[in-house]
Parts: sequence; C-alpha cells; structure tokens
Amino acid sequence: MSGRAGPRAALAAALTWALPFALGPPLFSRDAYAYAAQGELARRGLDPATHGVAALAAGGPAPGTGSPHPAGTLGAAFSDAVDPRWRDTHTPYGGGAVAVERFAATVGHLLGGGPTTALVTLRVVAVVAVVVMVACAVRLVGRLPRTAGPAGEGRRQGHRDGAGDGALARAVVLALVAANPVTVIHLVGGMHLDALAAAALAGALLIDRRRAGDDVPIERPAGGPGVEPSGGPFGGNARRVVSGAAVAATALACFAGMIKVTALLGLAWLVVAHARDAMRLAPASDAPRPTAPGPAASEPPAVGPGSRAAAGNRWWLAAAAVAVDLAVAAAVLGLSVLASGFPPTWIKALATSGELTTGIAPASLLATLVAAGAGLVGWRVPAGRDSALLTDCRAVTLAAAAAVVAVLLWRAWRRPRTSAATAGDRDGLAVLGIGGFAVAIGSPVLYPWYLGPALPMLAVLIADEHVRTRDAAGPARRRCRAGVAVVCFTSVLLCGATLSPLAQTWRLLGPHGPAFPAPLVVTLAVAAALVTATGAVATRRAHHRAAPD
Repeated sequence: MSGRAGPRAALAAALTWALPFALGPPLFSRDAYAYAAQGELARRGLDPATHGVAALAAGGPAPGTGSPHPAGTLGAAFSDAVDPRWRDTHTPYGGGAVAVERFAATVGHLLGGGPTTALVTLRVVAVVAVVVMVACAVRLVGRLPRTAGPAGEGRRQGHRDGAGDGALARAVVLALVAANPVTVIHLVGGMHLDALAAAALAGALLIDRRRAGDDVPIERPAGGPGVEPSGGPFGGNARRVVSGAAVAATALACFAGMIKVTALLGLAWLVVAHARDAMRLAPASDAPRPTAPGPAASEPPAVGPGSRAAAGNRWWLAAAAVAVDLAVAAAVLGLSVLASGFPPTWIKALATSGELTTGIAPASLLATLVAAGAGLVGWRVPAGRDSALLTDCRAVTLAAAAAVVAVLLWRAWRRPRTSAATAGDRDGLAVLGIGGFAVAIGSPVLYPWYLGPALPMLAVLIADEHVRTRDAAGPARRRCRAGVAVVCFTSVLLCGATLSPLAQTWRLLGPHGPAFPAPLVVTLAVAAALVTATGAVATRRAHHRAAPD
C-alpha cells in the first residue's frame, strides 16, 4: 500500500508462496476428493445430484470369484478418500462443475491413473483458473478511468504520472488476490472449484467493458425528427442490444453460476446493466445528438413530439436486452446439461451444504449469542444443528445479504451515466465484490473459499480507491484502509479458523495413490510451463512498450 513494492515484487511473492501448495497434494479440505469421486460417478452414468459417492464402492464380487470386482475396488479408492459426512449426500454443484469433474475422471480413466490422475487434472484446472482470475483482476484495475487513460497510461491531476498510479494499483491487486491466503491455501492448495467461478466472473466483467465502450449514441437517420427508422420499435439501436461482448460476458457469468449457484449474482448484475444501458441509448426519434461520447450524450431527451415514442423505444430496448441475456442463460444451461450428461437435478440438492454447521459463520455466531443471552435470564434455547433458532438466524443473515445486493443493484440502476467509457465500471465491481462478499458471509455455512468469487472485484475496488485517495485525508482514506482491513482480516481469520490436520493427504487413496515422485514431477512441469509462458508474455509486453512509436 505504501508503493515501495511494485507489481513484479508482489507477483514474485505470490508465486513463491503458491508454488509449494501447487506442487503438493490436496490440503486443508477433502473436497477435491469429492470432486474426483463425483466425476467418476458421472463418467459411469450416475447422476451425482441423485447418488452419493458411496455408490462407487458397490462393485460386488467379480463373476466366478470371491474377490472384489475391479471396478468396485477402484470405486472404493475414490469414495473412501471423501469425507464420511459427504459420502451419501448429493452434490449441490451445477452442470458446469459436474462437466469439469467428469472431464477429470475421464482423463484419469484414459491414462490409467484412476483417482490420482483425476486429482492432478483438477489441480491443473485450479492453477489455470487462479492465473486467469489474477490476470483478469489486473486488467480490470488497469482499465478503470482513474488509473488508466485512453492510451492505457493515464495521468491524474495533482499526483505523479499515471503510469506510477497504474503500477501501484496492479501491485495492490496482486497482493490482495494472488498473495491472499484464501487463494494460496484453498483455491490452489485445496483445488476448490470456486477458483473457476471467480475466473469466469472476472472474465465476464472484463469482456463486458468492451460492450460498455461501444455504447455510443447513434446518429439520427435521415428523414427528420419523428421519422421511425427501419428496425421497428428498436430503432437503429438493435445491433447495440445484441453485441458479441454482451453475449460472451453473459455466457461466462452463467457458466460461473453452473459451477457455484451463488455466482449467478454475476448474471443478475449483467441483466441489470444491459437493461440500464439499453434504455440510455439514444432513440432515433429524439432530437439530434452528438455522435462522439461527451457530457451531452448523457443528457435526457428533450421533451417534444417524439418524446413519448422515444420513451417507448427505450423500454423496448431494455426488454430486448433482458430477453437476449435470458436466452443466453438458457443456452448455457442447455450446454451444461449436454456436457454433464444429466438434467438440472442439482437444483433439488442445493440445501445439501446447509446440513452441516460451521461455528465461524455469522448465522451460527448470532444463534450462539442469542442463546447465551437467553441463558442469562434463565431461558434455555437450543442453538445447534436443526434448531429453530439457527434456522431463524440463517434467514436473517441471508435476508441481510439479499438487502445489500438489492441496494447495490438499485444504486447502479439509478446512477446517472456520465460517459460511455465509464458506464458500469465501478457498479459491477461493487455488486460482485461487496455484494458477493455479503452473500458469502451471509451463507448458512461459511468456508474460506466461499470468498473466492468476490476477491478479484474487491481487490480492484480497493486498489482504485487507494490510488484515488492516496493524497487525501479524512473519510475517503479511512474507507480505503477499512476495505483493506476487512479483506485481510476476514481472509486470515477464516483460513486460521478452519485449517484441518495435514496428516491425511495422498494416503487417503490407499494402494491406488501415486508413487512419491509422480505428482511432484507432473505438477512441477505444469508450474514450469505456466511460469515460462507468463515470463514470455511479460517480456513481449516490455519490449512492446520500450519500442519507439
């Protein structure tokens, strides 16, 4: 935050911390073994949303022998490594997650490595997802108007050159995302699919920036005021509603939701943003407007003979934008069904994760505090699992999270658009960062990796605020420091409060586990390839910047 460490130093520190976790077995959680087992279920044609992984061990004896069937033995290697609490439960993950798990199990089957190869495949997916997530976060902060100008190296009045501001912002993002213990320990070390959801959400916001930059008012067609152009009620703006960037961003957000249902917050934001921006496109029946973005482009249309028709056109455009987003969402859902091989039966299993309790969750803490307060006056109120008090407290925290998201979406909808280039830049970050953080904290149960999808956006917001208020004092600066404190404190607290013993790792697979050097060699090769590719890209960009115009 002081600016003494640049982006390269922050990235080097993050890589140094993450490398041992990327090379080791799954740590601090047995969810990765559950992913592999659910993928094996799907590969065998059993729906993980209707079958527990314990079904893998039901192979029975081989025909004509009393020994166990080989399929049952291999299935037991998958299921025995799963936490006993989850062996008979059904997966609450969407078709996208099941498709990824099935892919990992298929790779393990084709290569003959069974659960070991499946887990290594999931580790590669997790590492690649984290790299994409960090890269998207760095790109997001680099494209914010106050840290980068039109040429990419903006300048901010009253401070040092904009290139220094951009470097500082990238360093803060790398420190808060790449070097965050949630990322290093759980997204990389624990191989949680939340990394994939986070990468998809960050990518969706990044792609949607291109749509925002293209939303420039269109010239009024010839024919004079009040003449309806071709294209029906959408006027000449129909092509703005159905843009490739909007479709791609919505598809990525929906894919994130097919990994983790709470990531559908990204779809909710894009629907609101696309409808809002569609309403603010210049209707062709309005008075002439400037063709270049500027302050005049955001002014409300003048009241005149065509105003009523123009208002109707704006609502038609908003409805068209929503319809396109919903159509894309339906298409992604259909593709996830095809990829996973099963209908969306996972919707019925969404309550699975709430069957347990985590004492660190605010809902559980609230129930404990209420029960303790009641005990002081002589009332005995149970606050444990399945108690009415815990159920009510979970409803309260969920309602609070929903209220935070609703307020953020409403503020984004009502915010006046000052220019085409800045439309939704910080609104989307706030909804997915602050709103996503509220959803994670307000969940019935809470694990550190639940923060993953919100981390990139929170880091970008904090980095931007830090750069904009570095020379300021008072509430603005305190707000920035409070944001850093909340992210760091929550990440460290959740990681420290939920760490499990390290004893059981690859040994959970029994005789089907890998020989010692195998996972080390494979993951080391993948890590070396990623580092080499990253260095090559960085070198090319450095040469490109150093080259004379």
